[in-house]
Amino acid sequence: MITRWPSPYDPDPPTPEPCGRPRQILKQEGLDPAPQRASTTWADFLRSQADALLACDFIEIITLNGQRQYILAVIEHATRRIRVLGTTAHPTAGWVV
Repeated sequence: MITRWPSPYDPDPPTPEPCGRPRQILKQEGLDPAPQRASTTWADFLRSQADALLACDFIEIITLNGQRQYILAVIEHATRRIRVLGTTAHPTAGWVV
């Protein structure tokens, strides 16, 4: 069967057929439909993914002689360790990558 995209100008648009396949697969695997599953909070999600989460940021500092420097730093959320990846006076895309 060829399915065509319904047009707002079509006087007789095709009627979509109901699809029970996803529900059957979930039922076979012993899973409830999504609205009845237990919900996870954002804090629980972050805790469970902490080993894989990194955050990076630029920190701008002005040195004692007045020069502006940019620091690229990364924090590992699991250990809360901050790693300084480098400093430069003129950050470019090539320097960051």
